[in-house]
Amino acid sequence: MSKTMDNISKETYVMPLPEERNYKNDLLKLIPAFEKKLIEREPFIRTQLLFMFAKHHYFYIGEPGVGKTYFCKTIFSCVIDAVFWEIQMTKGTTEK
Repeated sequence: MSKTMDNISKETYVMPLPEERNYKNDLLKLIPAFEKKLIEREPFIRTQLLFMFAKHHYFYIGEPGVGKTYFCKTIFSCVIDAVFWEIQMTKGTTEK
């Protein structure tokens, strides 16, 4: 017999939450810290942090030498046990 929402008490329906933490304050501290190393990149910093919290990927495209790899490594330096990998794509890059 399946239970419906009507006959489930509020105590049973409450989901356990992780440790109370104010992530907004953490992010508001991280952004200025990253801005010291990544000058004039606040929109990119905010976007990357959003993708990290949403557990999605972000693909950087741009000319060589503009700091894409440095940006990613700097942002991921705040994540404990983060796995960073990169693929250098050129006109000669082929699928293996």
